[in-house]
Amino acid sequence: MSVGSLFDIGISGVMAYQRALDTTGNNISNIYTPGYTREGANFSERRGLSSGLGVDFDGNQRFFDLFAETDLRSQTSQYNKYSAYFDFASNLDNYLSNDTGSINRSLEEFFSSLQVTLSSPSSVPARSAFLNEAQTTVNRFKELNQNLNTQITQLNQSFETVVDDLNGTISKIAEINRACAQEDNPPSALLDERDQLLRNLAEIVPLSVVNTCLLYTSPSPR
Repeated sequence: MSVGSLFDIGISGVMAYQRALDTTGNNISNIYTPGYTREGANFSERRGLSSGLGVDFDGNQRFFDLFAETDLRSQTSQYNKYSAYFDFASNLDNYLSNDTGSINRSLEEFFSSLQVTLSSPSSVPARSAFLNEAQTTVNRFKELNQNLNTQITQLNQSFETVVDDLNGTISKIAEINRACAQEDNPPSALLDERDQLLRNLAEIVPLSVVNTCLLYTSPSPR
């Protein structure tokens, strides 16, 4: 092997590992970047007729765990589903369980006044007190109905916001899918962005994913 060949082999090694150092530096720089997937350098031997001629850098590989990513999206969907249910149910329970929203006291006083009236049907004060308690009970039901309608209105408004976020995220994923379709080997940054959008989408609705370059999403049955 000539000195020139040895020199070329050394240069190929230096150049290849310079690219590997670039990859490592990029990993370190993006350690706190949301959605970033760590990459590693791939190498292959540069073969000659009778001996090796050095090393070639064959690009970067994403260290992407499909199983972990799928499980993360599934668990995220479940968590946000039950978290939203818990928040709404807690607000309703807190209102109904305190003196302001509870109708228990009003019903107790209503039936107590009714019992007094039935015991003394000719008593004008008893009948007047009963009518007052009846009106108070009616007002309590009206207040309860108004509060429930307010919560339903707020819930419907939040649905509108969620639908807008959902449509916006799906549109972005569709744009990335079109860009991926034009690339034989889509850039890692593009795939990272799509995976992050899918995580965001999983926070809104359950979904299933077909993992191809042209990636499709659809709501999963709850």
